[in-house]
Amino acid sequence: MAHLGQVRAHQRIIESRGAKILAVSFGTPAEVEDYRGHFGVPFAMASDRDRPLYRAYGLGQGSLFAVYGLRAIKQHVALKAQGFEPAPNAPKQDTLQLGGDFVIDASGRIAFAHPSRSGDDRATIAHFVAAVPAVAGAGR
Repeated sequence: MAHLGQVRAHQRIIESRGAKILAVSFGTPAEVEDYRGHFGVPFAMASDRDRPLYRAYGLGQGSLFAVYGLRAIKQHVALKAQGFEPAPNAPKQDTLQLGGDFVIDASGRIAFAHPSRSGDDRATIAHFVAAVPAVAGAGR
């Protein structure tokens, strides 16, 4: 959620450049909607239950160490200290599934890709936002 919180904080900038935000989860549609409601996610979220998008973008599973290593544990402790509580109906299966961040331009080309290598490996919001002008200017 910390990463989606950063995206949410920059949503106005991203959308003012002509981009749209879509977060994808492998949870069921009901779990995704519960998550959106619990965390107040203001942009679209989609359910990729059988994970064809995850596979198409090369998002595999991490090792136990990559997902539950020291850095990930520190991040979870920090989030807990900030009052973070998981959504009551959060997806509980396949905690080894890795995510990623992608910016797709208007012609469908991947303008920015950051597939995660571990549970706490996310693109910096600066890199993510910097890729957005490429989207807004493409295909026009």
